[in-house]
Amino acid sequence: AILAQGGLPAWQCLPSSLDCPSASMAWEPTTEAEEEAQLAEALARSFESAAPARSSESAPSAKSTRSVSSATSGDAPCVEGCGRRCAIGPDGRHFKTCCRSCAHLKKEKGFFGHAIECDIRDNDGLCPPWYWKSAARWPDNFHDEIGGEYVRKMGTKLLQRHLPSAEVLRADRIEDSELWRRYSARRAELRIGAGVSVEDVRPETLESIDFSAKTTLDRSLNEVYLLHGTSEDAARAIAQSNFRPSSSGCFGSGAYFADSASRSDTYARSHEDGTKIMLLCRVALGNIKTLECGQDREASSHLSQGSAYNSLVGTTVYGREFVVWDVAQVYPEYIMYYKKDAAS
Repeated sequence: AILAQGGLPAWQCLPSSLDCPSASMAWEPTTEAEEEAQLAEALARSFESAAPARSSESAPSAKSTRSVSSATSGDAPCVEGCGRRCAIGPDGRHFKTCCRSCAHLKKEKGFFGHAIECDIRDNDGLCPPWYWKSAARWPDNFHDEIGGEYVRKMGTKLLQRHLPSAEVLRADRIEDSELWRRYSARRAELRIGAGVSVEDVRPETLESIDFSAKTTLDRSLNEVYLLHGTSEDAARAIAQSNFRPSSSGCFGSGAYFADSASRSDTYARSHEDGTKIMLLCRVALGNIKTLECGQDREASSHLSQGSAYNSLVGTTVYGREFVVWDVAQVYPEYIMYYKKDAAS
């Protein structure tokens, strides 16, 4: 039987039965620091003189422009020509562009892409991330599995935090319209009620996710990237139909994830050549119930219908686990094939 995270029985996976501008290719940046610096510079240029009577003010810094997350949409169109409306800051200042990513991506990469805050203002965040190659076909149906060196390197960086000898040999991004439709709709529902700051649980994966990917995470509802070790067959089934909650585990019923690669590696099944499989998933944690240390097999009762909580975070001697019951809160975005030294 295929073990799932938390020492659970096999995941039971079943076969599966808003226009927004998007990228026709994936942006492949270099390092996070360089990405952030480039975005900050682009923002300073594109937002400069955006508001009337700012003669004594300098261009906003990268930190200050991030306040646009609480902006609203104005009547004027974005000057980049993406078709969206320009942003209005919380102080009423009118910007020339719709969001912090639009000007940079248009200038540097020749296509339109938007931060999550802009997607929320424009379409409730229902459209796929800007870096999906299939996004231009939304809302039509599609299922594509797309690899790339950028994704492989990001996966290796993430795994090596706790598995120093690990190397991702191949990484496929799952671009599935039906899975995204369910996930983005549930994410929009959670946006109304999320109440716990992600800083309270701060997943370790957040430290290894590239800056460009972070701009598509909705931190207001504790959307994060988490890991799940499994087999190739299970991963492929999940990529078609998503997870189904298991019936038992350290913290009761639910779908289990970890922010430590060493924890997820325990449940990753090996091929004969030593290759193992790990999923990197978006998980919208929503309102989080943080448990006391130790196992609690009744903890999933906190996720019952009508509960104020949407997810659990529990810790045992083996590490931290994240649990959700509603699998619409999960999007299995990447399948990573990796190897590590036998001794590690």
